[in-house]
Amino acid sequence: EAPTILATTGSASQKRIEEFEKRGIEVWVLKSNGNGRVDVEDLLKEAGRREITSILVEGGAEIFAAFLPFGDKLLYFIAPKIYGNGTPAFGDPLSGQNRMSASGGYSLSQCRWEQVGEDLLVEGYLKK
Repeated sequence: EAPTILATTGSASQKRIEEFEKRGIEVWVLKSNGNGRVDVEDLLKEAGRREITSILVEGGAEIFAAFLPFGDKLLYFIAPKIYGNGTPAFGDPLSGQNRMSASGGYSLSQCRWEQVGEDLLVEGYLKK
């Protein structure tokens, strides 16, 4: 029931943007991070201007790592599946534009977990 918003950069074709908009999807054209992806800080500023206070991030390790420096609360689902040599869940939050001190990293405070169906939901507040 919530509206769907698609964030993209100026490199997206106008035709594709119009296709999404015809389906009722709101499209935000935002700054690029220099690697062809949406700049997370610009995305969060736009969400703030629109009074959006929480965002569901569905993606891979690089996307999760890009959001970590800007978050305060994390709800993270873990599926009970084991894969060999897979991609890490969060990538390297110490690399690239997400560089923190070498002694940094993240931990969760007020951490709790619960089983949701077959998955595990871990919730806590990020401590940098």
